[in-house]
Amino acid sequence: MPGRGGRIRVRRWIAVLAGAVAVAAGMLVGVASTGIPDGPPRDRLAARPPLAPGPVTIAVIGTSLTRNAIWPEALVEALQACSGRVVTLQRLTRAGANAAWGRSAVATMAGPPPDLAIIEFAINDADLLDGTGRKAAAEHTGAIVATLRAANPRIGIVLFTTNPVTGLQRLKRPLLERHYADYHRLAEALDLGLVDGRARWLGAGRDRMRDGVHPKPEAEAALVLAPILSVAARSAGIPCPNQGGTDPGGRPVAP
Repeated sequence: MPGRGGRIRVRRWIAVLAGAVAVAAGMLVGVASTGIPDGPPRDRLAARPPLAPGPVTIAVIGTSLTRNAIWPEALVEALQACSGRVVTLQRLTRAGANAAWGRSAVATMAGPPPDLAIIEFAINDADLLDGTGRKAAAEHTGAIVATLRAANPRIGIVLFTTNPVTGLQRLKRPLLERHYADYHRLAEALDLGLVDGRARWLGAGRDRMRDGVHPKPEAEAALVLAPILSVAARSAGIPCPNQGGTDPGGRPVAP
């Protein structure tokens, strides 16, 4: 008879198999259970009054997707170039982390309160092995927002739907699209900015994904840097007159 650790592993893989059945069933009946309409990116702007002159602190909070990404450093450079301010970057990320970890990490975050925070945990919240349910994910994300606002009431906060997944990673995350739809609803309910990375990745090509879940950093930056700059600067009230109004594909982002 397997020990406790063995039983936990068996239960986890049963959950993965159940997810695989759910995905297959959806494909057979031709139903895309996304909760998000297809079409152009659905970014959301939560504009703030202009930030007082001075340096800016940005916090990027999330999973290995943000930990491995190069767009945060590129965002710092772009904000410095267009605003003329000194911009400091804080990374609060961990591989395999979900919003429950993010809630604890933000509560003990050191350093000055950020002026802008960009958050992504949906990719792991949706993981059948290491994630959390949709209700719990929404509660944890709301708590992250509340903690950040308590530390700095005028902070700009942006949720980020990162990318679709393929292969085994899709089987492990059969409700990922629902988690992304929850981000859209949370952004509306809590008056947050949102960058719709998911929509930008649709049709971008599987060759830009390294393992079915982690994008190639250069390809990701080319897709999402411009809209992140546009939405983040306005959501934080950072005057940035030289920022563009379209993404690299020429599609409009939030004005």
